[in-house]
Amino acid sequence: FNGKLTFSNTYDEDWIGLTWAPPAKRRLSVGLSTFVSTINKSNFTAIEMNALNESNESAYSSSKRRYSFQSWGVLWKIGLAADFEKIQLGLTVTTPRVNIAGKGSTLYEEYLVGIDTTGDGIEDDVYIYNLQEGLEVKYQSPWAVGIGAGWPLKNGVIHLSAEWYSQISAYQIMQMAPFVGQSSGTTLRYTLEDELKDVVNFGVGIEWSFSEKISAYASLASDYSAVPEDASRFSSEANKVRNSQFQADFIQYGGGIAIETKAVEITVGATHRGATEGFESRLAFSDASGTSPEDIVEPDLSFNRWRFILGFSFPFADKIVKDM
Repeated sequence: FNGKLTFSNTYDEDWIGLTWAPPAKRRLSVGLSTFVSTINKSNFTAIEMNALNESNESAYSSSKRRYSFQSWGVLWKIGLAADFEKIQLGLTVTTPRVNIAGKGSTLYEEYLVGIDTTGDGIEDDVYIYNLQEGLEVKYQSPWAVGIGAGWPLKNGVIHLSAEWYSQISAYQIMQMAPFVGQSSGTTLRYTLEDELKDVVNFGVGIEWSFSEKISAYASLASDYSAVPEDASRFSSEANKVRNSQFQADFIQYGGGIAIETKAVEITVGATHRGATEGFESRLAFSDASGTSPEDIVEPDLSFNRWRFILGFSFPFADKIVKDM
C-alpha cells in the first residue's frame, strides 16, 4: 500500500485606502480611513492511493477537491491618538466588511478501480467529475477594536497593545449546485461555510537606549486562532466544510539593535513566528470487512517563519542640508 496526500491553501488579501484627518489638537488627533479590500482564496486537496493484495490484485483510488473565490468589499477604520507627558494612548475601530461583488468555482473528482466496497464479489468502480464556475460569493469579516499604550522611560519606551475581534456566526460563503455522479447516480453537494469565535490578541514591545549611539528593541505578540474546535476541514470531504481551518495559536517574538556611527546607521534584527497543529491524513483503504493499514501515522503541520532585517542609513543628506 502507498498513498500520497497533497494539500494547498492560498490566501491573498490587499487593502487600498484613503485617510482623512482634521488638524490635530494639542494632545489629541483622530482619523478615518476607507479601504477597498480584495480577497483571493483557493484550497486544494488530493488523495491518491494504490494497493496490492496477496492475490496480486491491484486497486487505485483518487479523490480531488478544490474551491477558489474572489471577493471585493469596503470597510472603514477610525483611529484616535492621545499624547500626554507620561503616557501615549491609541484606539482603533475596524468595521465589518461590506461586500461589493464576489465569484467562485469548485472542482469535484472521485475515481475508484479494483475495490469491492459492498462484499458482493463485484468491483464497484467509481467515476465522478464536476466543475462549476461563476458561483455567488458572500464573505464576512468581524468587528475589531484595538487599544495601545506607550510609557516613556528615562532610557526608552514600553509599548503595550491588544485587539479584540468579534464573533462571526455560521454563514454560507459559497454553495456548489447539486449534481449527479456519473457512475453512482447519487446526488452530491457541498457548501463552503465559515464561523469564527471572538478572540483577543496582544503585543508587548520595548525600546531601550544604552547610549546616544546604541539602541535595542524586543517584542512579543500573539496570533490566537478564532477557528472553533469542531471546524470541518475541507479535506474531510463532508457536505459542509469550513473556509477557516487552522486552529493553531501562533506566537511571534523578535529583537534587534541599532548602532549609529559618523558614517552610517546600522539596524540588525530578526523575528520568529511558529505553531504546530495535528492533521488528519485519511490515507487508508478500507474493504468490505473493514480492514485497513494499521501503520498510518497522523501527521503534524508545523509552521515556522524567520525574518531577518539588515538596514543601512547614510546621513549624507542631513549634512548637505546643514551646509546649505
